[in-house]
Amino acid sequence: MRFPFEAEIAKLPSEVQRAHRFAFNGILDLNQAIAALKQQVDEKTSQTTTITSTGGTSSSSETIITTPSTIGFVNNQTAITSYATQQSDYGAFILLSDASPIAISLTDASVITLPWFTTLINGGTGTATLTPLTGLINGNASFSLPTNQWVMVGFDGTNFWTVDLPIATTLTLGVVQPDGSTIAVSPAGIISIGLDFSQTFMLMGA
Repeated sequence: MRFPFEAEIAKLPSEVQRAHRFAFNGILDLNQAIAALKQQVDEKTSQTTTITSTGGTSSSSETIITTPSTIGFVNNQTAITSYATQQSDYGAFILLSDASPIAISLTDASVITLPWFTTLINGGTGTATLTPLTGLINGNASFSLPTNQWVMVGFDGTNFWTVDLPIATTLTLGVVQPDGSTIAVSPAGIISIGLDFSQTFMLMGA
């Protein structure tokens, strides 16, 4: 192999010439390795393998799924009384809030692909009803999401499954005021109670 700088290094000491050639050989090897690695990555991204057997020919495919950019995305559907889930809701938070009932249609495999899950949060006074387009949800035809509740919904390709918890509860403090009444507050609230002295309580979320 003739290096393009042979004429420039011809007058240099032999050990310097060898160092130059060694460095350029390394660059050449690196470029060839990068090209080969790119080809391997392209093949792994979408690879189909054909297997021949006595019974005939079958094929299988391997697809690498990358983490979507929708994870943690907030889909604000407040003041909306009907909504159909989308593929873009994968890993997202769907915010609901309305005084009227809210109809949520859980679309099926014709719209969404696996893996898929989403989280719905109902901050309004109207109950949200989740109804699968096909299949069931927790073995039932629909699922009710009351006010101040959230639910995580997963899809197995046929049916939907949920995990849900309240997002707010009311607590009664074990403090009695001079008039005999008690005080009820929500988690994370801050209240001041005036007895014979001023006292402030910080309640952390349940």
